[in-house]
Amino acid sequence: MLYLLLAVIIAVADQLVKHWAVLNLRGRGTVEFIPGILNLFYAENTGAAFSMLRNQRWLFISVSVIAVIAIIYIILLRKIRSVWGLLPLSMVLGGAVGNLIDRIFTGYVVDMFEFAFIRFAIFNVADIFVTVGGVMFCIYYLYTETVNLRKSEAFSGAKGTGEAGSGSDKAEQPYTEGEEK
Repeated sequence: MLYLLLAVIIAVADQLVKHWAVLNLRGRGTVEFIPGILNLFYAENTGAAFSMLRNQRWLFISVSVIAVIAIIYIILLRKIRSVWGLLPLSMVLGGAVGNLIDRIFTGYVVDMFEFAFIRFAIFNVADIFVTVGGVMFCIYYLYTETVNLRKSEAFSGAKGTGEAGSGSDKAEQPYTEGEEK
């Protein structure tokens, strides 16, 4: 439940920042936030990153709803037990819900952060959590799969050579983050 609470906090924070942006940035142009690094600029985005797939509201809503349901399922049924897997999923969930709220109620996502030193997409708090959480989850997944593959290969090698301990039940079990090795 802690991970779902974190997702709710992220979604609420995202909505509060977007509400502030609507009230304070709409129609103002670029506002310097961190000089030379980050500007604030109000934008209404009907697409994905870099405004790709503009005006595909129902596609984004459908994909977001499926992602939200899948992540909630994974969290509630404890399909992943490690904090290193659950934390990034919570971040993605909170960001997905934040942008989903915008798409359902306004048809667009409010973006407000713009890098000053490079031409890049304008983004929002939800985008930050989806991106960082997604990267963290990929790292977690690659790490756990690498560990499981190595254990599987070690077990197969031990089984084929007749080494002592090759019949161990522990060696047959895939590695789960957080369990003792």
